[in-house]
Amino acid sequence: PASLLPASADLLYWLSPSRLTTRRDLLRFKPDLVIANDWRALPLASAAKHGCGARIIYDSHEFAAEEFADSRRWRVLARQHVVRIEDRYIREADAVATVSDGIADALAQRYGLARPTVISNTPAWQATAFRPTTRPITVLYHGAVVPRRGLETLIESVSLWPEDFRLVIRGPAQGGFDQHLRTLAMPFGERIALEPAVPPDHLISTAAEADIGIFLLSNSTTHARFAMPNKIFEYMQAGLMVISSDLPEIRAVVEKAGCGVLLAGDTPGEIANCLAALARARDLNFNLEGTKLLALVDRLSASSEA
Repeated sequence: PASLLPASADLLYWLSPSRLTTRRDLLRFKPDLVIANDWRALPLASAAKHGCGARIIYDSHEFAAEEFADSRRWRVLARQHVVRIEDRYIREADAVATVSDGIADALAQRYGLARPTVISNTPAWQATAFRPTTRPITVLYHGAVVPRRGLETLIESVSLWPEDFRLVIRGPAQGGFDQHLRTLAMPFGERIALEPAVPPDHLISTAAEADIGIFLLSNSTTHARFAMPNKIFEYMQAGLMVISSDLPEIRAVVEKAGCGVLLAGDTPGEIANCLAALARARDLNFNLEGTKLLALVDRLSASSEA
């Protein structure tokens, strides 16, 4: 309905009984400050501002106007509703924060705001001990086990990986998608493991058991190009090398930190080529190069004896 009649967005929003209950409880609580996490919380924060004088921080973790732009269903049925709600209420915020420079610039331009404060979605510090790389080399994806995260492509690529590389996919699954992935992974046996999510306070220490952290996201939408997922920072804190799709926000962090490589593309072959290049890098060491020196010594020794 909001696609046809934008003013209906507010009416649709407040048709939710849970939102009405939350608004009632919020007004009873009489907060001095409301932190509205993403667009869905903005009307509730606005109710507190008008009802009891609360100030608002709008904490936007996504670029809402483009969040699911790769879905035609969302574009047709939901986008105008989302845009209408954000446009209606965002200017009531006393401050706006977001997770990446791209989203900050886009929000400022779209809504005529002062540039929002960028607060990276980083984990609390957890120290991890250095662990030398051993065989097999473990490539980790952790996060939501859902479609559109490149997980099927990742599994498909394992057939092309060097033999001593294995894949771990760890995280909460939705809608039976993990069973679909298990079916795809079955031919690979122990080279692929699907594991449940771990408690947040064990996320970094468990990730540190791997060697490489990987993240795939198609560079096909504005929202994707603005992506700066917390898992990149989690991989870094766990001491993992990062392999990621080449997206502008991620590129800036990876290049500044010198902590990984960016994929030329998200096909199985390109993922495998990246890992194969890492495996070839093992040839650049004195264990191998030293054999050349020993060969020279042996040759000269033999000629001297003659």
